[in-house]
Amino acid sequence: MKHFSISKFENRDDESWTSFSDIGKEIDNEVLTYDSYFNTESSYLNFASQLLELLDMEASDFHIKSLEDNRGQYSEKSLYAGIEFPRLKLCGGDNLTNSELFSLIRLCLRDLMWLRLESMYGDYITFGHDFHMHVGVTKEINLDKLNFSKSKLYIVPCDEDPH
Repeated sequence: MKHFSISKFENRDDESWTSFSDIGKEIDNEVLTYDSYFNTESSYLNFASQLLELLDMEASDFHIKSLEDNRGQYSEKSLYAGIEFPRLKLCGGDNLTNSELFSLIRLCLRDLMWLRLESMYGDYITFGHDFHMHVGVTKEINLDKLNFSKSKLYIVPCDEDPH
């Protein structure tokens, strides 16, 4: 199995923003706008979509292996902006549609949820802190086929599953 970490950070010393709550704050001499945040978040959705295509899989090929739902701790409506299914009801073992997967990715990146998705073959998608997405794939895939010319995401091979 091949393991990868996907991040908006080129290196660990990057002094960039790390949270939805940073919108409006000045970080590294630049104010984070909603549009800039949303574009970065959308890059992760684009990555997930391209990854599923490379694996010749759909979101429905993945089920929820582990789940931590923090949505009840936050009531600020802006946290849910741009999320198609912000109140999606989930249980371990559930399979997902593509739209549900994209909503869950946004929820995870906003620290409203943590989850681990797995396929019956052992492929996985999970999330770490500070805009890190981790994937494991059982198939040989050519990551050069992924189009990241505008996304500024970095893919780093890892030795093992971080969770």
